[in-house]
Amino acid sequence: MVVYLIVLFVVVALLFGSSAMGFVALKVVLWIVIILGVLSLFGFGFYRWRGPIIIGTIPNIISYLVG
Repeated sequence: MVVYLIVLFVVVALLFGSSAMGFVALKVVLWIVIILGVLSLFGFGFYRWRGPIIIGTIPNIISYLVG
């Protein structure tokens, strides 16, 4: 997972360069990394986000955060 995130970070940096959109895109990628890290701390690992399991996982996350 870490390798994929590093590759995504590098690809976004190469595509947008040092433009303003590049900084916005890097911020978005950074927030995605932070959100995935927080979810993994609560037991929702990245592996559960792959495939059709995400459809059943989203209500569990919402109910966990609300309740």
